[in-house]
Amino acid sequence: MLRARPTLRYPLLYLAIVPLASYILEIVFLQPQALALDVPLAGIGVIVMGAQLTAMLGSTWSDWVRARFGEGRVLYMAPLVICSSLIGLAALQVLPAMLLIGVMGFVTAVVRPILLSRIQDELSDDIRATMLSMQSLTFTLVVAMSQPSLGAIADHWGLPSAYVVLAASVSLLMVFLFWKGRQHFPQAAMAACSSKVLKPLSFALSL
Repeated sequence: MLRARPTLRYPLLYLAIVPLASYILEIVFLQPQALALDVPLAGIGVIVMGAQLTAMLGSTWSDWVRARFGEGRVLYMAPLVICSSLIGLAALQVLPAMLLIGVMGFVTAVVRPILLSRIQDELSDDIRATMLSMQSLTFTLVVAMSQPSLGAIADHWGLPSAYVVLAASVSLLMVFLFWKGRQHFPQAAMAACSSKVLKPLSFALSL
């Protein structure tokens, strides 16, 4: 079904790639990043709570954001905002920069209901649960490959290097996804988005 229906395949792949940055930052790197910036253990709990609250706001305001900016624009801009936040966190390495983790969580929470809605609209009732499980499995496989790799990079070259590699990887994958799926994404936003997504990638590679 995924091979035959690109309108189903591309949203599923999008949901396997774009939420990766927010998940990795919140689950793997938030605590070591906070400790590197001399945040006490109690303060880490506050930061985690803040990240969760911003994600809740993103989910709550998802429909409003889509209505205000348009679904296509939101889907194209989300990777740009996330990768720019990763590069910003890598470059600044100061406590206020941890707000960018909340930005990534907010944007991820905004796009998730939009993509899940598109996926469910493509499915009949008898296959919907199976395909949503496939989406979850795909994301889990991406995470399983990313966590040890990025952890090893952080151990050898530091947290900023891991963020740059993550931003570059997400950028490359999303440019490829938008290019391959250009018939299934809004054409008007395509050229502008591709160039914008490449800018943080170029900056990341220059570092």
